[in-house]
Amino acid sequence: MLIFFTAFEAFGVNVLTHKAGIFTKLFVFLTLLFFEATSAAYVFSSPEGDLAASITITWSLFAIFASVWALLTAALTPENFSSQAGPCQTM
Repeated sequence: MLIFFTAFEAFGVNVLTHKAGIFTKLFVFLTLLFFEATSAAYVFSSPEGDLAASITITWSLFAIFASVWALLTAALTPENFSSQAGPCQTM
């Protein structure tokens, strides 16, 4: 996982000044799909499975989801849609 996160950090653009392009969105989707498939493959890789590795990847994916969910709910709060301030402005 660290290799993928490092690649996004090294070759990505500043999210505060640039919007994500179609290739960035595609690579993020493919990376998350790869993590999910790897987690499922670890469980069924042998008769015993590698449950610890699967739980570790799943927990990391949950942390990513929780982070994105927190940012989304913060952006959609009612004070961001008042008539005095736009969604990207602060009071």
